[in-house]
Amino acid sequence: MTNPPLADTVATLMNASTNNARILQTLVHDRMPDTHGRLDVVANNTYADFLKTKIPIFLKAEEPLEAVDWIQTIEKKFGLIHCSDV
Repeated sequence: MTNPPLADTVATLMNASTNNARILQTLVHDRMPDTHGRLDVVANNTYADFLKTKIPIFLKAEEPLEAVDWIQTIEKKFGLIHCSDV
């Protein structure tokens, strides 16, 4: 196996950098300053977006810690989308 030419490696790194910049722009675009100048998440996702995070279904828990784990997982899923507390 031979190493790719330096030009190909640089081009790959530039593409990755461009993609990262695009992702950051999207993240910043989805945020707006709150009354204290801090960036605050804009609530623009739907319940369908929440379901796309593949939430686990809670049926029953044999132990209380199973329920706690499920709640923590759901809270993490809410962290993946932009939504209001409502």
